[in-house]
Amino acid sequence: MYTPPTSSTSASPVEPPNPRPSTMEEAAEQFEAILVNQLVKTMTKGLFDQSLAGTGGVPGLGGQQDLQRDTLAQVLTDHLMKQGGLGIAERLSAQWQRTQDADV
Repeated sequence: MYTPPTSSTSASPVEPPNPRPSTMEEAAEQFEAILVNQLVKTMTKGLFDQSLAGTGGVPGLGGQQDLQRDTLAQVLTDHLMKQGGLGIAERLSAQWQRTQDADV
């Protein structure tokens, strides 16, 4: 089950925010979450670049556009992954399991 990453401010200095996966399934879920996040960032790249009038970006955001875009991308990624993601993790896990079974 996918669990969203904790923010760097709430993570303990000893424990990394995204611990090393202990199973193939966890590794596949982490990989899918990274891939989904990159896809969402790409899809929302120009979202805050222009105002509704078509010029100058969103009023009041100033230099916060990247932060707003990254936050939106993370929220959308978390939501998509909680809903089951894109099915990539399941396919990766199945393929890795077949490869591992063939090696035995």
